[in-house]
Formats: sequence, structure tokens, C-alpha cells
Amino acid sequence: MNLINKKKIYVATHTEIEDKPENVICMSWNITQQILEEQKLPWKNIYLWGGAVTTDDFIKSDIIDEYIIGIIPTILWKWRQLFLDNNPTIKLHLLQITNQEWIVIWKYEKK
Repeated sequence: MNLINKKKIYVATHTEIEDKPENVICMSWNITQQILEEQKLPWKNIYLWGGAVTTDDFIKSDIIDEYIIGIIPTILWKWRQLFLDNNPTIKLHLLQITNQEWIVIWKYEKK
């Protein structure tokens, strides 16, 4: 069995995914609250993959302890924000810089 099949996977989407594995949970509203209620306290080891809109509520709630930021070298027709406005100041410590093929990955932890 693949390791990913053993973990709960939360997908932020407005479209229901048909024929999804049992460990996949689709969400389209208040994702932060839903995950925290589902996980119960103490929650940990949640891997959040997404852009500024998906991660914004988690950042504002100051519940992320590690940031892994991948930079994909693609020129877009419109500038995309990495983070949305009005976030708290969060001091980070750089742990690692790697590259996987053509993507540069920065790994930070909260100070």
C-alpha cells in the first residue's frame, strides 16, 4: 500500500471528486476550521499544499510551524501573490534550499 493512501488528504475544491479514495476529504468552505475539527486537538502533521487563497486563513490563524515554498520558473500573464494582505509578521528561519529538476524549494520553520 502506498504511504499516501494511509494519510487523510483534504482537497480544497468546489467540485466533488468522483471515485475518490476513502482517505480523500473534499472541502469548499472554512477549510481551516473543518480540518481542525476533523483532526481534534492536538493536531499535527498536516501538509497544506496550495496558493495564497488556500493558505491565507492558516497564516492568519498563526498555526503553521513550517513553510515549504516552491518557486516554479514560469512567466505568467498576471502577477500571482504568494501571500494575501493583512497577515501577521511571522519570523522564519531558513532550514534548507534544494532544487528538484527545475523547481527551487525553500524550507523554513517559525522562529
